[in-house]
Amino acid sequence: MNLTNLPFRWDRFYIFSENHYPEALTKEEISSILGIKYNKNISLNDRLIVFLLNGEIVYEIFANYNSENLIDSNRLLVDFYLDKKAPPFFERNNAEFLIKKTDGYYALYWRSNK
Repeated sequence: MNLTNLPFRWDRFYIFSENHYPEALTKEEISSILGIKYNKNISLNDRLIVFLLNGEIVYEIFANYNSENLIDSNRLLVDFYLDKKAPPFFERNNAEFLIKKTDGYYALYWRSNK
């Protein structure tokens, strides 16, 4: 899946999760990484994807789950799996992911060896 074909324009996006920027939980830390002001805090179990266009937020996706109590938690419809070679952010030229679907759940794996 190439994410350049989304229904909105973007030039860069960031993924915040427990294995990609796990240290960024406060709005100040997220703002520092994005290079612009961000107004929400997140927790370690959250998934946040922020799409930018010309340094402005144009779209964001937020989902969370409780990893200690998965029975009572909402299942994430989409999750990203990134290896240690994943860049700090994605641009149109490296936003290609493999998709695997199981039980109504989509997992996106970054294609690091294009």
